[in-house]
Amino acid sequence: MTKKVFLLLVVLLVNTFLILGCTSSHTTATPISQKTNAELEEMLKSFEYGSQTTSEYPFHEIISELRRRGPVAAEVAPTLAQVIAFDGSSSIMASFPLVEMGSSARTAIPYLIQNLDHPREDVRLYSTFVLGTIGSPSKCAVPKI
Repeated sequence: MTKKVFLLLVVLLVNTFLILGCTSSHTTATPISQKTNAELEEMLKSFEYGSQTTSEYPFHEIISELRRRGPVAAEVAPTLAQVIAFDGSSSIMASFPLVEMGSSARTAIPYLIQNLDHPREDVRLYSTFVLGTIGSPSKCAVPKI
């Protein structure tokens, strides 16, 4: 091997380490399925407009995990009802886990009723739908609907 080729290889390797770094690509983040309901709830709150915190997971992944958990995640129901009214049209995705929770989401009823006065039509529509899936405990919302 000539000196020029060897020198070129060394320069390429050094540049590669400078650009890519010497760190491992292995991530040590806890899988979302191992997060507690309370941790997922805190992550959801980070998506509110003006929040100073950020989530380590995208919104749709948190929603999917809570949806998968269904009634087991009922403690997050009030926050999910509030998230429906967050700025941004994707906020209505927060209704999906509430539907999976069914009547277990009854603690969200006051917030869902509040959402019925929201200026966005989609917030009102999805909140009404969730109230319907909760069933009998949400009868108190009928006059507002």
